[in-house]
Amino acid sequence: LQELPELHLRERDSELDRVVLHGQLTDEATRGEVVAELKRVVRFLVSSTFTDTVEERNLLFADVMPLVQSYARNLRLDVSMVEMRWG
Repeated sequence: LQELPELHLRERDSELDRVVLHGQLTDEATRGEVVAELKRVVRFLVSSTFTDTVEERNLLFADVMPLVQSYARNLRLDVSMVEMRWG
């Protein structure tokens, strides 16, 4: 087995976390700090019963996610959605 790389974790900045989670990457300093992170992966979990949100899920995957992924690529982010029907 291949040895896993060592992780170097830094202290969490709760204000930066709040700004990022609210999508407020409007100032250069915040965007620069986020882009400089070694890991630039964002994953969304879509979860509910399989029958109550079929149309909404299909819309998310067919229309919304391609736009979000395109926008995220400009910020050098990898965005994906995890959906329980497909894993």
